[in-house]
Amino acid sequence: MTTTASPGLKVSSSGRRPSPQARSTDGRPGRNYLCAGCGAFYSHITADLLAMVRLLGEGRPPADIMDPGTRRALRPEEE
Repeated sequence: MTTTASPGLKVSSSGRRPSPQARSTDGRPGRNYLCAGCGAFYSHITADLLAMVRLLGEGRPPADIMDPGTRRALRPEEE
């Protein structure tokens, strides 16, 4: 079983327990991993989470990300 490493594993407590059959993309055995769904979720929300951190740094509520104009202004250009 080969799994994809995800930066979300660093912030999630939902990483699955190490499995002797699971190997990371670089071949290391017995690694914690996220299921494909969790990995996709964290990849999808990363830009918004970073924008919310920026809002907090500016003393604004993270909920401001819900405003489409604010969201466009804070997120990097999407390709």
